[in-house]
Amino acid sequence: MVGRRVVAVIAAFAVAIAISSVHVVPAVAVVPGTADQPTKDVDAGLTSLSSFIGQLATNGQFAKQMPTLNLIPGSADGFGVADMISATLAAAPLNGELGGAEHLDEVASKLDSVSNVDLGDGRKVSIDASHQSALGLDTIPIDFHLTRAVTAGLAVETQTAPFAFTSTSGVDVTLTLDLHVDLAYVPGQGGTEGFVYLEHSDSTPSLSASVQSTALHQAQTKGAIGILGVLLNDSSSYSVSAHLKAAFADPNNDGKLAFKEPDGSGGFNPGELAGDGAPAGLVAVNYDTGLTNAADGQLDFEAQSSDLIDNLPTGSASVHVSAPNLTLPNPVTATYGAGALDTFSAFERLTPKDLADAIASLVQTLTTAQLTKSTAALTDNIDLPFMKGTLADMFQVSEALRAFLEKYVE
Repeated sequence: MVGRRVVAVIAAFAVAIAISSVHVVPAVAVVPGTADQPTKDVDAGLTSLSSFIGQLATNGQFAKQMPTLNLIPGSADGFGVADMISATLAAAPLNGELGGAEHLDEVASKLDSVSNVDLGDGRKVSIDASHQSALGLDTIPIDFHLTRAVTAGLAVETQTAPFAFTSTSGVDVTLTLDLHVDLAYVPGQGGTEGFVYLEHSDSTPSLSASVQSTALHQAQTKGAIGILGVLLNDSSSYSVSAHLKAAFADPNNDGKLAFKEPDGSGGFNPGELAGDGAPAGLVAVNYDTGLTNAADGQLDFEAQSSDLIDNLPTGSASVHVSAPNLTLPNPVTATYGAGALDTFSAFERLTPKDLADAIASLVQTLTTAQLTKSTAALTDNIDLPFMKGTLADMFQVSEALRAFLEKYVE
């Protein structure tokens, strides 16, 4: 039991170190105290917009894995939608305070100064912004542009002529995202809080994103068919091009989308954009059917040998993967010659339950071996010096495997 306490202390210490290393991006930009009221109001509006856009990470196609590609566009490994605005507001030159802006002209100027800013994880952001004022209405058109180069794996699965191939790496992909909003501001009376909203029309707000492969590195695309490791040959090829766009709804058709709206008595009521459910209710992220959404590949592969397991099958096969329209249900098809995958078929039929049963057997074997006394010193259940208990009390070699089964296998 002493051993378990020691392990628990070590685990807790490791968790504490991991937590302390996490960088938390400030969610709120705070302008200087000398900023005028319109600047403070617009700053609050941008903070709310940051949170709203961040919730789109789980909206529609942003939250779904790309067909044939081991990538979820809206995730932290993709566009990082959850924090792309807040991280930009926190990074230089804005530094969490809109660059020290004190007037709306400066707000627009500081936003416009964001040019190819690296958010620290390969995402690069540029912003175009300006300030316009007429007839008591201030508007700040904002264009947010994000690019990122990532490496993803293949994730091919077909329903007809069944075939599945996965890898963790190998495909270079360029991600591009553009967001446009027209931020409008109506000043309050006597220096009080003003009304901030997004103008709504057929062209604003708008959000579009593209996923474009640029290269396949065959040697790095170590994948699997079922549980059998395979390697792609140099003759293999792959490409994907996908385009997403968001549609923003205006429930009352007044041309305004707001987080809070004037109540007519000097106060405010929650607007359409308020509430955690608003992004899902007002925004739909789907494929842009007016642009190309397709994938195609020629996968020429051979079984990977292992120094640990004898008698693994040897063989090679060629499969043509096609998805001319990613917007369709089950869009991926595979074409291969008769009998081409016979060598690999048994490994495709092996299920996670089969593996779980094998792990369960291994747990029992390890436990039995550990608790068995033997004349061989290295296999004895050794008594611990200076304390009660045995080596099996301190190190439960099967504990992690048992915990895995309890957590993941029904």
